[in-house]
Amino acid sequence: MMVVFGLSYGLYLWPMVYYLGLFSISIPFIYQMAFSFFTMIFIILYLQTSLTYWPLKLFVYFGMAVGFYGGIISGICLLINPFVSSEIIIVLMPVSLCLILVYGYVNSRQILIRTLSFTSKKITRSCRLIFMSDVHLGSESVQRLHRLINKINGLNVQALLIGGDLIDSSGFDLSELSCLKNLKMPIYFVTGNHERYLKDSAKKMNELIHYGIQRIDQKTLENFGIRLIGIGDHALKNQPLDWFKNMPKSSLFTILMVHQPSLWPKAADFCDLMLSGHTHAGQMAPFHWLVQLQFKFYRGLYQWNQSWLYVSSGAGNWGPQLRIGSTCELVDIHLIPE
Repeated sequence: MMVVFGLSYGLYLWPMVYYLGLFSISIPFIYQMAFSFFTMIFIILYLQTSLTYWPLKLFVYFGMAVGFYGGIISGICLLINPFVSSEIIIVLMPVSLCLILVYGYVNSRQILIRTLSFTSKKITRSCRLIFMSDVHLGSESVQRLHRLINKINGLNVQALLIGGDLIDSSGFDLSELSCLKNLKMPIYFVTGNHERYLKDSAKKMNELIHYGIQRIDQKTLENFGIRLIGIGDHALKNQPLDWFKNMPKSSLFTILMVHQPSLWPKAADFCDLMLSGHTHAGQMAPFHWLVQLQFKFYRGLYQWNQSWLYVSSGAGNWGPQLRIGSTCELVDIHLIPE
C-alpha cells in the first residue's frame, strides 16, 4: 500500500508540484497528501477490480505516462536550473513532454513484421508460423486485434502461436475474440502472467476453445513436421525442467513456447527454438534498463549451442499507450530444411 502511495505522489503529483514551484505557487501539504491518497485508491480500483470505466482508465494510464516522463524532465530541469533561467524551463518542460507523448503514442500504433529464418536437418519440410505475444486486450481495444488479424491474413502462414498476455483485464468480453475465427489456421496459446491475474481465470481460459484457441499449457503436440511444447506461466515456479526430463525424445525440430524468457538458457537442452515475450523490450525507455536488470535476455534473438531464443517486444502495449525505444511486432518464422 505504501509503495502505491509513493508512486501516486511521485508519478502523478511531484512533477506538477515542481512545475508550479517555478511560478512560486505552492500546494499545501495536506492537499498533496489527499491527492496522493485518492490517486492510490483509483489505481487500486482499476488494476485490482473489474472496473473498466474509461475516465478511470484514462486517469490511471495517461497519468502514469505523463508522470513518468514528467518526472524525468523535472529531474533534468532541476539539475540544469542553476545554469538556465526559470523562464526557459517553464517553456521547455511542457513542450518536451508533449513531444515525447505524441511520438510515443504514434510509435505505439505501429506494428512491424519481424522475419526470422531457421534451417536444420531436423526440419523435414518447409513451415511458416507467426508468433504473437502480449496483445494486452483490456489495455488495448479490440480494434488492435482486428489490425493484427488483417496483417496475419496477409501472410501465407500455417499456424498462429500466441505467447501469453492476450488479455489483461477482467472486464474484457471474451466474445470479442470471435474475430479470431477469421483466421483460417490453427491457433496455439500459452498463458502469461496477466491471464493468471484475471477474475475467474480458469473458467475464462477454458472458454478460449470456443474461439478457436487451443491452450497448450504443459502439453506437447506434433504438426507441420515439428514438435511444439507449451508451458503456462503458472508452471514456472513449479520446476518445469523436471517435466522436460521425463519427456520422450524426438527427432523433430522442437519449438518451446513460454511467456517469460527466464527459463533460458536451461531450456536450450530441450528445444531448438524457444519463443517468449513478457518484457515488451522495456516498452518505455529508460524503463528498459530496469527490465534488463531482471531479464538478462530481454529482447531479440539469442543463441546457446545449437538452440535459439527469440524474445518478442510484443504486439500490444500494457498501461500507457506509448512506445519509446521499442516497437510492437509480429514475428514471421520460416523453418527451412537443411
